[in-house]
Order: sequence, then structure tokens, then C-alpha cells
Amino acid sequence: MELYQCDPFIRFADKMRFEFQRGPSKTYDCRMIYALGGSAEVPLEGVCHQTTPGSLVLFQPGTEYTICPTPHVDVYVFDFDFTQDYSNIQSFMIPCTLSSYIPEQAHQQVSYTDAPLFDAPVFLENVSFLEQSLREIVSEFREKRLMYRGKMSTLFKSLLFDIARFSLSDSKSDTLVTQIMLYIDS
Repeated sequence: MELYQCDPFIRFADKMRFEFQRGPSKTYDCRMIYALGGSAEVPLEGVCHQTTPGSLVLFQPGTEYTICPTPHVDVYVFDFDFTQDYSNIQSFMIPCTLSSYIPEQAHQQVSYTDAPLFDAPVFLENVSFLEQSLREIVSEFREKRLMYRGKMSTLFKSLLFDIARFSLSDSKSDTLVTQIMLYIDS
């Protein structure tokens, strides 16, 4: 599948604070976590990442992860699927312990021919230029205005393109220009 073909389903989008270790866990759907304040160590599939404000973590179903706040971390959490295939499940899906995780219940993992970075856990630093878009998605989720699910899906799809562009950029100067342009646009 190519990224333009995705039709994200956002089941949860809100701000949270983690003050104690969460995990190790696995989820049945995708997760994206954006650090707003504080810091945390986030081991993903055995690789430890240090989040600071402006860091983003994104992973597909079945990914083993832990959130270890130091001493706390404020984040936006997005519980989603890349497709509408599981849109009948509309409430937040609580992460499972490793021992209670049932792989057969995991939602479909999507593979992208033009954005293979999403096939594995994604960790990005210095992506604060995405924060306005993230805030809009959270606002839509909280306020549940008319057609909010479609609006969230559209905003999230655009966000995925921004993440892919940032990650796949060949040079630091292209990345900086992209960040500036996205900031100006927002």
C-alpha cells in the first residue's frame, strides 16, 4: 500500500501525564505518543529512546514498549489504525501485559511501499513543528463537533505525510526548510 491510500481511524486522542512506569506492554492497534513536557525513557522492541519535549514515538500493533517517566512526562496519546477496517471498535484500547497479549487479536499491520519507516517503530526528535496539527486532532476528539471523525482522519493523514517527509528527507537543510514551511503554514 502507498501512504496516500491510508484512511486512518482515530479511536483516542488526548493529553495524558505519566508519573510512573507503564509496561512492558503491547497494544492491539497503533499508537503515537508526542512528548509535550518532562521526559521519559521509552524502550521500543528493546531499543531505549529518551523523549524530551518535541519527541514523537509511533508504532504498529504488537510492538513491545515501556514508558519510564523521569519523574513525569506530559504527552499527547493517539490510539489509531491506518485503515478503517476496525472502526467498529471506537473506544480506547488498553495496552496489555506481555503475558496477556493475544497476537491473533491484533489489528492488521500495514506496510507502505513509499514510506517503509512506518513498518517499524518510529522515534523522532525535534518535531515540535507538528504540535499544532496534533493539537487540532486532540481538539476534534474532545469537542466531537459535526463530522469530527472524518476531520480527525484527514488531519492525521496529513500528519503522516509530514512525518514521512521529515524522516525521509535527504539533507538537514531540506528538513529545516520543511520544518519552517510547516510552521508557517500552521
